[in-house]
Amino acid sequence: MTLLCVIDTETTGLGKFDRANPGRVDYPISIGAVVADVNVVKKQVRCVDGMYSLIRIPDTSKADDTMLIHGILPEELDSAPAPTQVCLDLKALFAKYEAMPVGAWNYHFDKHFVDVLFRMARMLPPSLVWREMMPERYSRLERYVQNHVTHDGVLRLEAHNAFNDCIRTLAVHAALNGYTFELPGSLGIESPRMPVTI
Repeated sequence: MTLLCVIDTETTGLGKFDRANPGRVDYPISIGAVVADVNVVKKQVRCVDGMYSLIRIPDTSKADDTMLIHGILPEELDSAPAPTQVCLDLKALFAKYEAMPVGAWNYHFDKHFVDVLFRMARMLPPSLVWREMMPERYSRLERYVQNHVTHDGVLRLEAHNAFNDCIRTLAVHAALNGYTFELPGSLGIESPRMPVTI
């Protein structure tokens, strides 16, 4: 079994990646992680585990800046888990599996905001080996999903949901490598905008 974990974050903005305002302070407001078994013999990618959480931030009104993208309301963040709890949940997911690489559609962005999350929690981030999942620089996940993915369940997933985008990234990875993609009926993850069964 070869495992790969894909992580995605939704944020209040681009943070240090905002060329117009590189000093802008932004926060992760949701995080998703999906663990997949990538079987090179069977040429199959199968989702096996995952986690999703909203994240409480110091100023929840900052979510207004990007609410039209991800649909997360500031009020939802008022009662969201504290960063410490989210970090513990993420570390618990990693602890269930031996060392596995971590991928992201734009790993520089998501790695930065995972680091921000752990700083918010005043915890050391786990030592992760990251890999870029975006096949071409600055390419949009949505375009790759539309052009390469045929899995009906994946095509129905709402974009800009951290958990869904992990699944969509894995489905693109499978399609580009000629692998089949298997998504169990439920990974047991609760997300306000994610269908629990697909």
